Amino acid sequence: MRKKLLIALVIFLGVGIFAAAYAEGVKKDDVLFARYGLRGDGNTIYFHNMKRSPIIIPIGTEVKVISVSKEKIVVQRVDNSKQYKVLAFSDFWDKFFVRNRNEIGLESVSADKRTVVDNNQVVEGMTKQEVYLSKGCPAYIGYGVKSNIHPLEEVMKSDIWYYNSNSRMKDAVITFENGHVTGMVDRATKVKQKMDAIKEKNEKK
Repeated sequence: MRKKLLIALVIFLGVGIFAAAYAEGVKKDDVLFARYGLRGDGNTIYFHNMKRSPIIIPIGTEVKVISVSKEKIVVQRVDNSKQYKVLAFSDFWDKFFVRNRNEIGLESVSADKRTVVDNNQVVEGMTKQEVYLSKGCPAYIGYGVKSNIHPLEEVMKSDIWYYNSNSRMKDAVITFENGHVTGMVDRATKVKQKMDAIKEKNEKK
């Protein structure tokens, strides 16, 4: 009898924990706000926020959840009624959206960094939060480690973020120390470094 009661208690607690976790997720008709400028191709938003794609849902834009499945969230912009598919695990919805516009944190960005954030740029000394607001969620949070299978907390713990230009090509690598940017190498810099190296090599011949 005790064993049966114990099993029932474990099942009850398990269901309670699952329900609590599920309640934190998003559901149809929820109203959310874009955490950063979400880039997309047509009406599709991918997890790697590619630089070559235009921003189709600007930071702070209000959206309504149309449908939710494990690997996709469909939202509708409130201002123009356009619908978009966010191809990401719905459990990680908070990497893309917030429930309250005040959670975005733009007000806490210093005046000198605000212009940088508004132009989707990164400079040394920026916090991880400021980089996230500026460039969005990185495609990778380590060499070969895709961000799409990690929650926001894990992304924020990583001290190296890789951003993509398109679905395959890296655009920038940003490193952090004590939560602040200590270095950034973008693709343009890499190309210039290679060209300079070739030029220097030819001059020595």
